[in-house]
Amino acid sequence: MVDVRYEPVREVVVHDATKMSVKDLVVLRIASSTSQPWLWWCDGVLFTVSFAADAKTYDEKLEKGIMVFNRVFYAEMPAYVPIISMDTDFGGIKVNVEDLSSVKVYKMLATWAKSHKGD
Repeated sequence: MVDVRYEPVREVVVHDATKMSVKDLVVLRIASSTSQPWLWWCDGVLFTVSFAADAKTYDEKLEKGIMVFNRVFYAEMPAYVPIISMDTDFGGIKVNVEDLSSVKVYKMLATWAKSHKGD
């Protein structure tokens, strides 16, 4: 028999956060992506994150119940849409959006982002 132990994240640490428009966030994600670009959405917030710089640091923190985001870029977007399509100076672009509303950690991040003034 296999034991299952549930150890949820107890704390989220954000080192740097930037609030921007949806359009700017989409362009940023397209420009920084080497594969199919994705953004995440949760409770009215569209975002992308970068985790701890190296896997060892990330794993050590996560073992202690701490999830570390080095950078969070986010925008207010009240309603979820699965694909964002827009025209930009670079032409027409599309970005897939994943709804993470059922994930507790991202609900905490969305609540924090709504009250954060942004940099």
